[in-house]
Amino acid sequence: MPDETRISGRQLFFLVLCTVLGSALYGLPNGLIYQGKQDAWLDVLMGLGFAVIIALVLCVLGSRYPNRTLFQYSETIMGKYPGKFIGLIFVLFFLMMAAVLVRVEVDFLVVALMPETPMPIFALVFMAVSTYAVTSGVEVIGRLSELIGPLLVLAVVGILFFTFNIMHLENLLPLFQENPAEVIKHSLLPGGWLGFTVLAGVWMSFQGKSQKALKPVLGGTFTATLLIILVLFQCITILGVNVSIQQIYPLFRAVRMIEVGDFFERLDSLAGILWTAGGFLAIAAFHECAAIGAAQWLKIKGNGCKWVAWVEGLAILFLSLFLFHGSSDRWLFLRSLFPPLALTVEMLLPMLLLTVSVLRHGWGFAGRRSGGK
Repeated sequence: MPDETRISGRQLFFLVLCTVLGSALYGLPNGLIYQGKQDAWLDVLMGLGFAVIIALVLCVLGSRYPNRTLFQYSETIMGKYPGKFIGLIFVLFFLMMAAVLVRVEVDFLVVALMPETPMPIFALVFMAVSTYAVTSGVEVIGRLSELIGPLLVLAVVGILFFTFNIMHLENLLPLFQENPAEVIKHSLLPGGWLGFTVLAGVWMSFQGKSQKALKPVLGGTFTATLLIILVLFQCITILGVNVSIQQIYPLFRAVRMIEVGDFFERLDSLAGILWTAGGFLAIAAFHECAAIGAAQWLKIKGNGCKWVAWVEGLAILFLSLFLFHGSSDRWLFLRSLFPPLALTVEMLLPMLLLTVSVLRHGWGFAGRRSGGK
């Protein structure tokens, strides 16, 4: 995690895209359709509003405190001890989300692809590879996102192309059955998930020019939102609302229905590999940001950062195995606890930081152009 590490705007775009989309392809559709039925897409659009606010606030903070992560300017804005407390909240949240995503990944592999393989084996492999990627630096994860991101987009669009002949557009009706209060309530889950853009508060410090981060961050968020809506469209038109709710992984079920002639079928394994790669990148992204935050919080530099990553990797592994007893517990967490927790950390804390910064320094303030990581 050296000071000279840099990521490009393109890498920032794909990091945001992969973090949001890679973890949502099999973790969200069932729950979103359960909540909103045919109006699930409307809930996602409303949730996008939260993500846009988060991106705007973080980009303003990044331009006011260039070359510093949200862990560092939290101390600058709030003072040493309140700032450290806020930084610790971010670190713990990133660790918890990494553990949740590991469990989502592992459950998918065990349920859909390899049911005879013990769950701890998958979790151990994920965390070993993730920790290795994290210790290699944010540049490596940025390059991986450039490879995996386009493949994820291609996979979602490809599924649409190959399943067009089995879609039933009448399944989209009736529309607009939710009242405004229900839309707002149901938008909290996708809003918290799209709010994973909060990681940009760490990545922007590695881009060099934080002022130019808004375009790739918003671009990645909007693209991920569009693709999630496309996934919901595919699940509902192919399977219908009732079947989509009954299936733990409705998109995976839809992919299994693809048949082109007698030779192009059973693409579920390929789709599973791509989605697993996207989910891995999301895990590594949270793990990386948590490691950077912990190292900065503890004032650790050099090779000590690698030890932080390995210790956190063990913590994520342990949490992922004992956080939920099953898919029902995971869904209960996502529906009830996750939305308020996520939006508090992702949106309200950055808004608090920006408010205090403006009150202390005014709107025209621009921090030092260089700041140690």
